Amino acid sequence: MMLNPEFRRNLWLEISTSRLIGLAVLAGLLVALLEAGGSITDLSEGYTLTGKIGFFLTAILWGTRRAASGLASEQRGATWDWQRLSSMGAWQMTWGKMLGATAFTWLAAIVFLGFLVIGRLKGVEGHALWGYGPGALGLELLSFIIDALLAQAVALAAALVLLRKRHDRQTLAIGFCQGAGLLAYLLLAGADGTFFFGQDAVASIYGAHPAVDWYGLSFSAGYFIIGSKLFFLIAAVASCLRLMREELQLRTRPWGWALFLLLFAAYLNGFLVTACATCADSPGIQAALFGAVLGIGTYLALFADRKDPQDIGRFLDALRGRESRLQERIPRWLPALALTLIFSLAAAFLGIEGEWIDREFIDYFGRRADQHLQALVLASLALLLRDVGIILGMSFGKLRGRADLMTIFWLGLLYMLVPLVLQGMGLHRLASTFTPATALEPWTAFAGAAVQAIVALGWAVYRWRGSQRAFMASLPKESLTA
Repeated sequence: MMLNPEFRRNLWLEISTSRLIGLAVLAGLLVALLEAGGSITDLSEGYTLTGKIGFFLTAILWGTRRAASGLASEQRGATWDWQRLSSMGAWQMTWGKMLGATAFTWLAAIVFLGFLVIGRLKGVEGHALWGYGPGALGLELLSFIIDALLAQAVALAAALVLLRKRHDRQTLAIGFCQGAGLLAYLLLAGADGTFFFGQDAVASIYGAHPAVDWYGLSFSAGYFIIGSKLFFLIAAVASCLRLMREELQLRTRPWGWALFLLLFAAYLNGFLVTACATCADSPGIQAALFGAVLGIGTYLALFADRKDPQDIGRFLDALRGRESRLQERIPRWLPALALTLIFSLAAAFLGIEGEWIDREFIDYFGRRADQHLQALVLASLALLLRDVGIILGMSFGKLRGRADLMTIFWLGLLYMLVPLVLQGMGLHRLASTFTPATALEPWTAFAGAAVQAIVALGWAVYRWRGSQRAFMASLPKESLTA
């Protein structure tokens, strides 16, 4: 580990004698303050609460900021371009920055984990937590560590995404990157609730070993949660590695994001088929779940990608055989979009009726209920294609730095304001083409959505051709004749 020069450099920058002395003094003061608390129960709660809050402040809150700001500080210091030209590989750069920039925050976090361990052990001595053994304590600590690593990896991935998208190479939005890490922590890493619900929740999950049903199989809740968190942690680190390889201009393949979405959809499908008996025997419903996950992933990939018109041109040239390295030219959102089309069309034609649908819906539409659902799926797919055209078309314009914000603004108008205005004017059929879920005549809504998709994709092609003409006109005549 110490042979990694990036990790060593960050250790020298992050860990100093003054910081270590300050951490030791803080820990001593906290111990003295807690020992004055009185009874064993008070000590247990005091140490546990101090450990939890301290770990969150250092490993999660501070750690995510350091994971993102380390890259931003290198931009400000004009050292990032020099590092890109060094002999270090993408993996060395990835974990060297992820663990090196957060090295001191982890030292502080380990100290606070020690407070948590003391609190748990004192709780056992005071019989405040029955059934809480060493195995449960180990799983809880492992869960806390994975939570922090996941949040920091997402923050670093967000910083790398912004670094790739910012053409002017200005300072990264550190607050946005930190917010992405915190959101990942709240949505995924806090799934077991042990940070929020205290000792009894920890004992019930990691001590009593309740069962989790997944694909009809029963798993221990504690081990299942740890396994789930490890899956998302591996995915986050793999994203950092992929983005680092792109930043270092190394060869990459476009299949990683689509593979993660497929695995994530399969993960969610395990809960779906367990909770819904009809869904287990309905391939259409399961295909709809896969299509929804892949569709959301397509949006995320589109906004994360820089969508350079020249990159699209090189991809088309490789597709026509004019250039090699086709796989490296494929945009990462394209495989996700293709799989979304496949699964959505499968859901539409296989049918998605089941016990999850409201009976009033079935009674109202009668025999046309399945056709209504089929039209809704196809209309939603058409709106996805429309949005792809809008996102790409906005990115092919002159104001590429503001394209994502402008795209979000226009999509918000199309999904919220425009339908409300049309409904207020009494044009309900036309309004349903923007919100098919409210349509009483879904095939009409599908036709309107399909027209929107054709117009948006045509507009994107027009903008792309214009950007290509402008690019060719900007080249020196010598390069064109050569």
